[in-house]
Amino acid sequence: MKDDVATLSQILERIERIKASGIDRERFRNNPWDQDALTRNLELIGEAVKRLSNATRDRARGIRWSDIAGFRDIAIHGYDQLNLERTWVIVERDLPELTKAVRRLLSAPTGPKSRLPAIRTELLLLSGRTPSSVNERLARLVARCGFSDD
Repeated sequence: MKDDVATLSQILERIERIKASGIDRERFRNNPWDQDALTRNLELIGEAVKRLSNATRDRARGIRWSDIAGFRDIAIHGYDQLNLERTWVIVERDLPELTKAVRRLLSAPTGPKSRLPAIRTELLLLSGRTPSSVNERLARLVARCGFSDD
């Protein structure tokens, strides 16, 4: 599970990059650079999913983990088979669901001090961030740990 926390955090980071890109359907459809960037982040999500333990996957049975990994395989090995409309549907429909599941998995206690690895990973991800995104992430960490401002 320790490695899964880092992997889940990596998945969340890639999802956040896709969201932060500002790419909309029209821009994605018409710009090969945006297609490549978005697809690359989805590939990395698929690669990370392959590293998750079965126990972690079983804790979020509603997620189609094998489809995510399968997309990665098609994107990497059969790029000429990649359907851009289907890729966009993944971004619009599937990523919000995956985001919720990953956040749930990261926040769910699984034993003593279970949140410490996730917190460590979150803090490592803070480097290179803008001050406002650092503050937002720190606020989420504080809330997740149950600390208050007083």
